[in-house]
Amino acid sequence: MPSVTNSMVNSCILYTKLKCLFLLNVNMNVLLCFLLPFYLKL
Repeated sequence: MPSVTNSMVNSCILYTKLKCLFLLNVNMNVLLCFLLPFYLKL
């Protein structure tokens, strides 16, 4: 039983990390899309 909970916790942590990375990536892309036109105007 403890090994099952341990693997569940590990997969949950992994999922959270992936989700955070994905969200961060999306935020960076949105920022780039907003900033690029301003940068090009300069």
